[in-house]
Amino acid sequence: MITVKQSVSLFVMRDDGKLLAIARRDDPNSWGLVGGKVDPCETLEAAIEREAFEEAGLIISSCTPIFTSFVPSRSRTGMSYLNTTFIADLKNDPSPQVGEPRLAWVQPQTLIYMTSYRSYNERLFVHLGLDSRPPFASGVIDVAFLQDSIEAI
Repeated sequence: MITVKQSVSLFVMRDDGKLLAIARRDDPNSWGLVGGKVDPCETLEAAIEREAFEEAGLIISSCTPIFTSFVPSRSRTGMSYLNTTFIADLKNDPSPQVGEPRLAWVQPQTLIYMTSYRSYNERLFVHLGLDSRPPFASGVIDVAFLQDSIEAI
């Protein structure tokens, strides 16, 4: 039996094209957008506001959904998610939060090649018209380059 829950994520891009990302708790070398599960009786907007504050200390407003897609289960629990990604007005800069994984500004390709959410992020980037191909003429991804380009917050 497949169980589907709702989740949310926040898309924040700086002027230089880097994205706000958070390391996964169980794998510090795997990166994703800030976000998480929607609590029972919580709206999607309330969930992204809560997650942004809990994970990145962000106070946000004017949350606008920009993409929703299915995220199939990656484990034996069978839990899948219907994830909605938002953009929002940031009232402050992101900051590391006690007890949360590390935050960083990363190249968009990091969210394709150094993540467990590759399929969702690829669909999101296509929807937004972002180029997620490796930034190299050879077309080969250089994970060391991506690691070196991670800008810790």
